[in-house]
Amino acid sequence: MADTEKQLKYAPLKRLQLMLLCEWSDCYFKTSSMPIFIDHIETHFQCFLPEGVTAYNYTSRQLETDEEQKCCWNDCYYSTIFPASLIRHLYFHAFHTKVKSLGKSLLTMVKDIPECQIDRQHRNLLQELPTPFECHWRECEYFTDNIESFYVHMGQHFEDLEVGEEAQCLWEGCGLIFPNRHRLKEHLPTHTQEKRFGCPNCGNMFTNRTKYLDHLEKQVPIDDQNFQCSHCSKIFANHRLLRDHVRRHVNHYKCPLCDMTCNSPSNLRNHIRSRHSDDRPYECDFCGLGCRTKCDLQRHVQTHSQEEAFWCDYKACSYTAKTSTSLRRHYQKEHLKIDPKKYCCHICNLRFTQGGRLTRHLKNKHKFKWPSGFSRFRYKEHEDGLYRLQTVRYESLEITEQFLNEKKQTNSIQSNMRLSLRDEVNRVQEGLDMQLNSEVPLNEDLIERSIVEEAGMTITEETELQGEEDGIQVSLQDAEIATFQ
Repeated sequence: MADTEKQLKYAPLKRLQLMLLCEWSDCYFKTSSMPIFIDHIETHFQCFLPEGVTAYNYTSRQLETDEEQKCCWNDCYYSTIFPASLIRHLYFHAFHTKVKSLGKSLLTMVKDIPECQIDRQHRNLLQELPTPFECHWRECEYFTDNIESFYVHMGQHFEDLEVGEEAQCLWEGCGLIFPNRHRLKEHLPTHTQEKRFGCPNCGNMFTNRTKYLDHLEKQVPIDDQNFQCSHCSKIFANHRLLRDHVRRHVNHYKCPLCDMTCNSPSNLRNHIRSRHSDDRPYECDFCGLGCRTKCDLQRHVQTHSQEEAFWCDYKACSYTAKTSTSLRRHYQKEHLKIDPKKYCCHICNLRFTQGGRLTRHLKNKHKFKWPSGFSRFRYKEHEDGLYRLQTVRYESLEITEQFLNEKKQTNSIQSNMRLSLRDEVNRVQEGLDMQLNSEVPLNEDLIERSIVEEAGMTITEETELQGEEDGIQVSLQDAEIATFQ
């Protein structure tokens, strides 16, 4: 398998050949040129655009209709009353066809790689795109409905950078500096969400070749997967997949504003944006509601849609849904007969359909509190397929040392406050003895605790930490930083 990884990693992308097939209804146009393919896709716009409106002038026209327009791409069930949304959706089909073609071509250059075993039924189902693609590069206001044009435009920003010099990401809110522009190019997909390869069998898209290979190797039969994670019991086809997975269990990053720890910079950035920032840069065009992220906006926009964009195609089932998540949940419950109550209370064994409902149960019934800095509980899948409360989390050595240093600083501050408080208590008590001749001492502990709490600190017991090979195991029952009481 190591040879396969090396073949995939060093396969020259310039040798990858495109074969683009249009799947609009009964049209099976083929070409190896992406610009020609885009031009061809635009000819299908005439199926739903008013007379005289084309791909070149639709943005300047008022396109509103009460009639539902359906996408005629094979195995796609998308529909909308907004022609501009359908145009954006069709451009996405063209891009999706390209990345699937690249994925198929790559497989011809690599030997002994497993085939994807996922059902092809949903290979052309695409995510919803309620808004155009916008470039947030500094002083750039470019936006478009054509995702292929958007990524070509982003490539121009890359080409404008000087070769051999440090390169700074000028995406809004970023500013990271890289040793050269090629490292910056590897970083840009974190902002643009660009996918470079697609699985021709199931339609999933991936950022790079390695993730594409991981997807295929995960299709190895269960009996041939011999590498198991000791924390969550998941099994993997090879040691590299297991190693990359285990890293996700270890928290390497700590929020500077609270005690939350996480396993990646992106999760930390999302936490700060959602928990400590009031900025809502994404505004709904329908009602003006501000959202923190583009994903939040996409979920909100769905609430304005009256039509059902997804249909269940199982035999004679007439179920429809606004989102693919609802459709998948219906399919699992009604047709696969999978019990939807996957979340189980580890104390009373009561089961729930959603983690949020189990969280409310743990808080209200069993009086649990989530760890400091966190906004929810974490749940772990057990061997019986049920999710139960995760009572252990792993911190890196660096994060653990940071916690211990902060604790030492807190204890030092508290010690100094105790000394000054005792002096102040003695002084006040002497004054009261002189004035009131009272023999009742002041409640020193009560004063000390109240002042310490007003200073934003609490007096706690020592934290018990247990060493692990790749990090620190923190038992939530024992640790002050994540205690349930």
